[in-house]
Amino acid sequence: MCCCRRKRIPAWSGEVTAEGTNSSGKGLYCYSGDITINGGIVEATGKNTGIYAERGGITISGGIIDANGKNTCIFAYSEIAISGGSVDATGGSCGISNCEGNITISGGSVTADGADGISLGDGNVYLGWVNASDRIYVSSFVLGGNIYIADGQSFYNGSEVIPSDKVNDRNNLEGKTLVPYGMTLAAKGVTVDGQADYWTTFYCGDAGFSFDAGENACAYTATVSGGTITLHKLGQVIPKNTAVIIVGVDESIGMITSTATAEYEVENNLHGVDVATPLSDVKSTYEADAILVLSNKNEHFGFHELGTKNVPARKAFLALSGTEAKTREFTMVFDGATTGVALIDNGKWIMDNEAGAWYTLDGRRLSGKPTAKGVYVVNGRKVVVK
Repeated sequence: MCCCRRKRIPAWSGEVTAEGTNSSGKGLYCYSGDITINGGIVEATGKNTGIYAERGGITISGGIIDANGKNTCIFAYSEIAISGGSVDATGGSCGISNCEGNITISGGSVTADGADGISLGDGNVYLGWVNASDRIYVSSFVLGGNIYIADGQSFYNGSEVIPSDKVNDRNNLEGKTLVPYGMTLAAKGVTVDGQADYWTTFYCGDAGFSFDAGENACAYTATVSGGTITLHKLGQVIPKNTAVIIVGVDESIGMITSTATAEYEVENNLHGVDVATPLSDVKSTYEADAILVLSNKNEHFGFHELGTKNVPARKAFLALSGTEAKTREFTMVFDGATTGVALIDNGKWIMDNEAGAWYTLDGRRLSGKPTAKGVYVVNGRKVVVK
């Protein structure tokens, strides 16, 4: 139990385990002042309440927070604001609750699950998102005020889009996982096989996505064999539960939710998580010795072992064991099995190469034979330019 009786703002950002076993039954507990959590791993369990700000508010901007209480998982007297991190308030009679003021979720991955998901005595609930990894699940809302979606933002609940404005039908939110309807992924510019492009990875278990119309990008899956990682063309549609590598021509890649099926059926050794998860838990889940993510290390761009304690949300990774897990540097290649198909022309997919036309491996047509070294496609075949 953590108890603060001085009127100040306690802030936690390391690894904190708080268990309330005494008569108060509160895990992370502040009597006077606000509670601020901006990072780290916080596990707060109480017979009564997990995280409790008796006379103040609660602000969470980062970290992995697991709060559980038989009565309420997260409780504050006044405002509760969550703008980042992974917050799991599951169990008991209520997930997140306060006495007065508003509850604002403007970013992060938030789960509020109980007999009441979110309950407040006075005020409104404001919902929004910032990143592709953001998601919200609330089992139910018990409040006298209203629910608002942030201006200029929309959520997707698995079957329909919830636009920005006051929410008139709570059934569109309750018991459903909300993800950003439209998002922009940031990609890193790198050169692979002599070709300069922008790369990133993505995963979403809650919804499928497709690239915006006219977006010149392609999604790939990956398989591992020995010291080689082979990329397989998936197309412009990324079904849910599919971890991918994305290659495009711009540093920002726009996507919207989609229920379409992928252009190709290909093998995949990539995985992902919807919420930031401790590295040890992911290794245990996949019985892996190493978790690898796409990165630039020692002037080599490819998959390298993750060096942080948490596996990031919405990013693809490889879970490897044995000799593959000990490989220091993988060779990354394209399989070339679907050459001549799924090339981009003014935002539309075409089915055949024009005779004699040269294309990059991600499907971009060139003005002529390239002079830069690399691997290209011409007449449906891969050609190496030296």
